[in-house]
Amino acid sequence: MNGQPRRYHVLFVGNGLDSRDSPDEAIERESDRLTVEVATDSDEALERVDERPCDCLVSRYDLPTTDGVDLLETVRRDDDTLPFVLVTDDGSEPVASRAISAGVTDYVRHSESVDTYATLTDRIHEAVDRARSGTRAGEAERHLEAVTAASDDVHWLFSADWSETLFVDDAYESVWARSAETLRENPRDFLNGVHPDDRERVEAGMDALSAGDPVDSEIRVNADEQYRRRVRVRGEPVRDDTGAVVRVAGFVRDVTDRRQRQWQLRRYERIVEASGDPVYTLDTEGHFTFVNDRLVDWTGYDRADLDGEHISLLMEDDDVETGRRLIRSLVTGDDDRNTFEMDVVTADGETITCENHIALVLADGEFAGTVGILRDITDRKRRAEKLERKNDRLERFTSLVSHDLRNPLNVVQGRLELARTSDDPSPHLDDAVHALDRCQQLVDDLLTLAREGDSV
Repeated sequence: MNGQPRRYHVLFVGNGLDSRDSPDEAIERESDRLTVEVATDSDEALERVDERPCDCLVSRYDLPTTDGVDLLETVRRDDDTLPFVLVTDDGSEPVASRAISAGVTDYVRHSESVDTYATLTDRIHEAVDRARSGTRAGEAERHLEAVTAASDDVHWLFSADWSETLFVDDAYESVWARSAETLRENPRDFLNGVHPDDRERVEAGMDALSAGDPVDSEIRVNADEQYRRRVRVRGEPVRDDTGAVVRVAGFVRDVTDRRQRQWQLRRYERIVEASGDPVYTLDTEGHFTFVNDRLVDWTGYDRADLDGEHISLLMEDDDVETGRRLIRSLVTGDDDRNTFEMDVVTADGETITCENHIALVLADGEFAGTVGILRDITDRKRRAEKLERKNDRLERFTSLVSHDLRNPLNVVQGRLELARTSDDPSPHLDDAVHALDRCQQLVDDLLTLAREGDSV
């Protein structure tokens, strides 16, 4: 606890126990935690209680118009929790029996031979502390009952020494695969559902809670599932107003799915790091949230230089706008991935032509960013451009060859027509043969080029 202990208000009813001190002076001398008021009879006591509630009511048995048990019965009709200590000179069994039946908190017999005020002060402290502890525990139990209705967590409340199960909700059975009723009968039964390798750590946490220290740990439970279920356990000590631990309370949260997702994420990260391609992720605004080692090596930037920076650090404005349009089409369309061509500008100013394979990152069905995989296509682009240049030259060459072949063929065709109608076809046939020789020479030259691979 922080600060000074709280002072409790005590109402003493009746005459003092001796002639030396008044009850308020004697009790306050015994304890600096108690402030005492004195009422002479039961009527005045009831008025005082109505005006200013007290933490404990102490009454002599013998009162002017009634007795302390009658006062107790009147008090209990309105308040069954107020600590009430009865002081009597008569230790008879009938008085004690009446007092117990009426709901007395404690009973002190006054004797001239002992310091009754010291005993009474101790009993007042015990009565108030028990009442306060009960209030605290009751509040904790009511709080637990309120929150469990809207939670999948396992909420629990035990006595400080783990000897009594004060509360556990039904979710315990599905998480632990053990009976809640058995746990209520044996508060340590939950240990039987904990992985054997984790039990020593759990027992150490129980000792820490009992000693007043909070706990927060992750353990494996549920023998029926071969202890594959993982849970997070958080516990807090519940103290009374003196600072003593009277209860231990907390909750258990099933984190199996979360751990599985974390494991998968680590697995994907290892795959990405092992990938030969640069990989990155962006938030919804286009800032880097992850880059793998390959991208760092590829661009020449340090990881710290890229972390949180906008992707425009590596891209020209036109490519950035192309990427934005593509992402918008993915967000509003049916597809969740696509590819576009862009240039990456390295830290040294070098340009790397690449394909960017983009996919959307979704969280609960909502757009949360993108992941990109870059593929260097510089060599492929060069090969494609070279092939295109060759094709252009080939097309021009083909056109030229076609023209060169067409001329001698036209000559052959014309001479053959003349030979059919001429009385002397020989000159025409000679010209046709000469033209055909020219065609044959052109074909031979083409074959030679094809075999030797000469540039066109």
